[in-house]
Amino acid sequence: MSSLPAAPLFVCHPKSSYFRFQFEAETTTRANSLGAQNAFGTIVFDAEGVLWSFVYEGTKELGLFGKILAQVYNPSVLRTVQWTRLREYDFAELQGAYREAIRKDDDILTQFVDADKLIGWIDECKDFNGLVKVWKRANPDRSRRGKSGS
Repeated sequence: MSSLPAAPLFVCHPKSSYFRFQFEAETTTRANSLGAQNAFGTIVFDAEGVLWSFVYEGTKELGLFGKILAQVYNPSVLRTVQWTRLREYDFAELQGAYREAIRKDDDILTQFVDADKLIGWIDECKDFNGLVKVWKRANPDRSRRGKSGS
């Protein structure tokens, strides 16, 4: 059993419209305090049907003063990503997460394609690779290696 998600990945935060595609699982990344704080609750669907979560090493919940200070001074620093394997998922769960993100979307996911059309494409998919093709079709500028999937 691997300690990293199998790439590629779909990353989402169930309480928001945050949904993106990633070519690989990061072991380190640059993140500021607020970004690291907002990662709590994020889930990752990997290519082998496993659901993951992650936290940035050393991230602590920001108190009121920390949140206020982060509005003024919030530098990005290199952080280690700690991955946790949660469970296996059904493909329908991933489709549902993508659909839900579109419903909450503020013209990010639907920038190039109408929401109803995009949901139709998602519903037509039979597997993970089909959903990757939908992502690339709907997000031509964010589907190349080296570009952020968000």
